[in-house]
Amino acid sequence: MVKWIHAYRLMDHNFWDVMMPANASWSWRKLLQISPMIQDHFLHRIRNGGNTSIWYDIWSDHGHLVNVISRRNIIRAGFDGNEKFCDYISMNGWIWPVTWRNEYPLLQTIAPPVLSIESDVVQWVDPSGYVSDFAVAKVWETISRSVFEHRQDR
Repeated sequence: MVKWIHAYRLMDHNFWDVMMPANASWSWRKLLQISPMIQDHFLHRIRNGGNTSIWYDIWSDHGHLVNVISRRNIIRAGFDGNEKFCDYISMNGWIWPVTWRNEYPLLQTIAPPVLSIESDVVQWVDPSGYVSDFAVAKVWETISRSVFEHRQDR
């Protein structure tokens, strides 16, 4: 199912960057509608950097890099937006375009981690800021609590 979604729904885009198609099925439309509600709750602990989006996943205290470097500037620099964390680090540190060093000084403040052979770990940050291992039940709890609070506010 995951391979099918990547091939036919995401079509080489990142889930967090997919636009709602006009002919979206009910289930796909619902997933895309809740994505802004849950995106900031995923925290990626870098190990080998192979499963973490450099742009769209939160792997540092600075949040999503796509909020710092616009998608337009990412594409203009020759990237497609699907790069993984491990694509930007070498034995000597970060591999950023030279022009970005002055344009985005924040990049110079992020210390590059030492990569290992282990896979990256995805964690869940609940609305109170508590970090725990990722579980679908925790996502559901956050969503249902948010929906319940929204209905109470009406």
